[in-house]
Amino acid sequence: MDVFDYQQLVKATGSFSPSRLLGKGSHGSIYKGILEENKLVAIKKSSSLGTDHVSADNTKKLENEISVLSSLRGSPYVINFLGASHYRHNSNCKEKNRVLVMEFMPNGSLHDLLHVDATPPPWPQRVEIAIQIARASTNAQLDKSHEECDTNEKAKRIG
Repeated sequence: MDVFDYQQLVKATGSFSPSRLLGKGSHGSIYKGILEENKLVAIKKSSSLGTDHVSADNTKKLENEISVLSSLRGSPYVINFLGASHYRHNSNCKEKNRVLVMEFMPNGSLHDLLHVDATPPPWPQRVEIAIQIARASTNAQLDKSHEECDTNEKAKRIG
């Protein structure tokens, strides 16, 4: 995973300009960014507004998204995760928020491909996409379970 300089991403999105906004979700907004050498990327910034609980929940969702997208590298059907950056929402904030950098999809999202395009992919291709996403989700859950087991074992040894 590449680490991007946050200020580079601010510049790439025109300071996260509303004119660069591609979409909003429950835990973040996605902006079109233009990096050096005119490389187009999608930049997802977490929603840091609200309570600490909401911010922590958003962070967990983004970490899960990083895990899933990282395990799907090289899939011709799902965007490639390029890297991330960190930033603090304000000087009083102890936690750093994540910013994800992904391949830009000029033809739209997977939802667009399946439900909006005039000629959606044939069923065998749809099944392959579903299998790849299911594998990635399973791997992310297995990694999370493994981390929890390691943490529990360490706690038993300490306590």
